[in-house]
Amino acid sequence: MIIFLAVATTVWNLLASSTSAFAPIQKTAITKYDNHSYQQPSTLFVEARENTKSSSWQAISDLPPVHLTLIMPAYNEEFRIRETLFHYGNYISSSEVWGRDHGAWCDIVVVDDGSTDGTANMVLECDQLIKGVHLHCISLEKNEGKGSAVARGLDFVYQRHMDRSEDSGCVILVADADGSGDIAYLNTMMSQLSQSVERFTVNERKLSSATSSIAHPWKTKAVVVGNRAGNTSPSRIITRWGFQTLVKIICGNLQVNDTQCGFKLMTIDAGLTLYSNLNLKRWTHDVEVLFRAKQLNIPVTEVNIGWEDKEGSKLASNVSETITVSGKMLAEITKMRLQYLMKRWIVVE
Repeated sequence: MIIFLAVATTVWNLLASSTSAFAPIQKTAITKYDNHSYQQPSTLFVEARENTKSSSWQAISDLPPVHLTLIMPAYNEEFRIRETLFHYGNYISSSEVWGRDHGAWCDIVVVDDGSTDGTANMVLECDQLIKGVHLHCISLEKNEGKGSAVARGLDFVYQRHMDRSEDSGCVILVADADGSGDIAYLNTMMSQLSQSVERFTVNERKLSSATSSIAHPWKTKAVVVGNRAGNTSPSRIITRWGFQTLVKIICGNLQVNDTQCGFKLMTIDAGLTLYSNLNLKRWTHDVEVLFRAKQLNIPVTEVNIGWEDKEGSKLASNVSETITVSGKMLAEITKMRLQYLMKRWIVVE
């Protein structure tokens, strides 16, 4: 009851306030740390099927091979991000799918979200030590929130890859800097994403005439969300269940059971559409992203993943903080739903 009263009060105050606080994000200067020169594979995304280097891709999909970029938003993660980068980097570089051609098929982009510690310096240090994966760091001048950081990373990836070849494709894995999501589930998520893309491609061919051109399959918009399932403490399971139940009441069915999971895979076209000019830029941004996907009929699927809650949560560290934060998040989500309902916020494809 206390939470609902807090939510109602906060929503009333938000609705009474000026909408300028939720204006689209404005560009701020960023500093790019990048010690690798990008090498465009000569046969990227159109590699011949008989090439033995890409034969392992057939275990995942019949679609053309695609480039993977891991976007990792980070705020004051100096003491946790090193282990994550080494673990993820070693997995990717040793993968038959992503590690071939000396790391040309995958890179990691860390978005330093206005950290006040040595996060960016730690990424630079790791860049000198991790082999087989291109590692980049974007440093924002001030803290903008996790959702905004992911949007910055998507813009960076688009500029590096998508304008280099009309036939190119790129998929994005969003992951937390603490390494909570098990990277070993990447191929499971990739298989699910491939199925969504393949279904769309088949439907497009049925609808198109024989002479019509069909877009590159990886230009399709599709998302796969990880589900942390029971991989956490009983108290967190109960809290998440309560939160997700209220989200479903407020926003309807968003196609997934775990909206807040920080492990998401998507085509870059889906990412650019869903993260562009987010109104909710911090912890509740996931709900707005999924709400937009629902409004635009972008397919969203969900797979169970391995997950380990790590110490040092930026969101809440005890029951009291959890209740307070949950109330604020629900207030923001209610505000979001009302703003879209009243057409003050609109979904742009």
